[in-house]
Amino acid sequence: FSQEFAPTSIAAAEIQSMFLDSFLSDPVWLHRYARNAKGEPIPVELLREMKTESLRFGARGLRRGMVVPFAEKAIYELKENELTPERVLQVVRETEHRLLGGDSAMPTLAIPHPWERDTSAYYHSYILAELAVYQTRRFFMRKFGSIVDNPRLGRELTKFYWAPGNSLTFLEYVTNLTGENFSADAAVSELTHPISAAGRDVEEALELEARTPHPAEPVNLNVNLIMEHGGQVITDNMNGKSFEQMAEEYAQWLQKQTEAKRLGK
Repeated sequence: FSQEFAPTSIAAAEIQSMFLDSFLSDPVWLHRYARNAKGEPIPVELLREMKTESLRFGARGLRRGMVVPFAEKAIYELKENELTPERVLQVVRETEHRLLGGDSAMPTLAIPHPWERDTSAYYHSYILAELAVYQTRRFFMRKFGSIVDNPRLGRELTKFYWAPGNSLTFLEYVTNLTGENFSADAAVSELTHPISAAGRDVEEALELEARTPHPAEPVNLNVNLIMEHGGQVITDNMNGKSFEQMAEEYAQWLQKQTEAKRLGK
């Protein structure tokens, strides 16, 4: 059982979703699965550009996320007689300047989490989870040499991240899987990787993708799955529909939504 309230750790919940999110920027996954309507793969040059941009702005993106918890901390540390709109704005701006060197492109107080009772003072969990994703990916690459379409990952994730449920803390999750104490070392290593190496990184990723076997059998999640948009059922597998069929139906539905939005419908 899991939820976004105690005793569930937000960081533990987020590491699972953010680890899956990380596939969407993995050159191996992108080259294999990011295809246009003609079935053509994403251009290699675009992969190089994406890798370059991730190295150029990755550290700033992480620091941008850190602004929120540090700003919240500064606000909560104010004395009661200091809690004025002007003083709150001042400490938030000071935090932005300290971590980003200037005003944030998106004002920190435009982020809804600090305003809500249920989500205030937990934004740091996203940062912890992001650091843990770097550590998790590094562990898998060292142990298995690949991540995309590697069935061994599922067994590891099931044993160490999913099966324990709320019986462990976030730090225990990470330590039990990776065999190392939680740290920012993997993130620092990746975020300080030379931008000049982006091209070589992509070439190595393409070589890895070429060596990685495609799934030999259809995906079987062993669950009853319904994808809904409000009251509309987009697709489901109640009648034996395969995961691949569901994915295709969802892709078609999403394409229609995108086209309708483009036409202003």
